[in-house]
Amino acid sequence: MKKMKTISAALLAIIMTFAMSVSAFGETLPGAEAAGQGAEQTVTMDAGEAAARAVTDPAAQTEEPAQPPTGESTEPAQPTQPMTQPTQPTTKPAAPKINETAALNIALKNAGLSKSGVRIIEVEMDDGKSVEIEFIRLSNKAKYGYEIAVKDGRILEKSVDYKYKKSKSRKKIGKKKARKIVAKAAGKSYSVVKKGRCKYQYKKKCGKYEIKFRSGNYKYEYELLAKNGKIIEYEYEYIGIR
Repeated sequence: MKKMKTISAALLAIIMTFAMSVSAFGETLPGAEAAGQGAEQTVTMDAGEAAARAVTDPAAQTEEPAQPPTGESTEPAQPTQPMTQPTQPTTKPAAPKINETAALNIALKNAGLSKSGVRIIEVEMDDGKSVEIEFIRLSNKAKYGYEIAVKDGRILEKSVDYKYKKSKSRKKIGKKKARKIVAKAAGKSYSVVKKGRCKYQYKKKCGKYEIKFRSGNYKYEYELLAKNGKIIEYEYEYIGIR
């Protein structure tokens, strides 16, 4: 009976010891709690100090270059090209209707001559508006000058200088006869030529009549030997709108 009491007391002591141990595990030791709080405070203070240093100390700031959004190119933008190119002219300026060859043929036909009967001095385009022509008739050495319009082949100017022998004679055929000779040569009426000017002059030991008049869009000028009325020079020029 005494032995049983002893065993019961020992068992009770073990149970009490175990209960105290379990209770100890459920409580936080004051020192450990303090240590934990100190560590947490240290960490918190370290983070604050780091943030403050990052604000006030430029050296502590580390900026990384901004990266472009995914899928965007880092190449500089190219200027936009126009969708349409400037319109180029598709037509060339119209070529003149009358070229040098055609103008020469017009002049020869007007003079009543062929190319084989003349010596050509000049056939030249002038500013694309007219062709200037000069040639000498082989049979009598008369010199012809023409200006032909390229747009329509019109004769703008014509001049003829004939070779002649000077005469010291002061004989005169008279102005009336001189005008009639000119009217016939020019294909004009006497009344038209009479409206112009007729002047006699003795110059360089030769007597001449100089007759000038206008008809339509042309002005005419003739020179005749006063002694016989031979035409030694004449010219006409277009004075209308060219």
